[in-house]
Amino acid sequence: MSLVCFNRITITGTRSKMLRFRDDARRRLSSALKELLGEPYVAFSLERLFRKNRLPLPSPDGIPFDYFQIGNDILASHYFTSGMPLVEWHGYARIEYRVEVKNYEIYQLLVPLSRSYAELCFVDSEISLDSGEINAMYVARGRCSRWALPEDRCNAQWQRAAKENGVAKLDDAYEDDAVRSDAEEGMLAEATAHWDKRVLRTLRRCNPL
Repeated sequence: MSLVCFNRITITGTRSKMLRFRDDARRRLSSALKELLGEPYVAFSLERLFRKNRLPLPSPDGIPFDYFQIGNDILASHYFTSGMPLVEWHGYARIEYRVEVKNYEIYQLLVPLSRSYAELCFVDSEISLDSGEINAMYVARGRCSRWALPEDRCNAQWQRAAKENGVAKLDDAYEDDAVRSDAEEGMLAEATAHWDKRVLRTLRRCNPL
């Protein structure tokens, strides 16, 4: 059984450290790969990050590849990423990545990666596209804490999205793509915000402004 997850990953730290991370994470592509993948670069390349920091690949499944190469053939993998602009956040800098991946739990890969970027805080809010469950993981210095968005807060986001999109009945809202997208965005944002105080507390202790 395959597992497809959509991840909203926020990474926060001082501006200089975040600029370094953004450059480390970005994998520039050849013209042929740009045409295949439809993007000029892979915004959040775990392949590049693990290789650059000389990290051993986790067993047994390793890491998701940016693409597959079989002989002379290059194939896209189920690993889609995008990156938002770097923004100011309480005096620090924050970048957000969106990652859709099949058969990987991204937060498990962030744990070893966070040891190489000890000055940064990672938060991975994840929705299973199969079950609809929302989990948010705080990762820093090789440690991970997990929190699940309560069912009543999920329901509240669905009700808000239905109202804002002019859908009266909740049963109809579940079948409406616009409402679903709005509700999922709201749930992921709320799950991410759950860890904001801890992120800020950690940064102020380790990287005082």
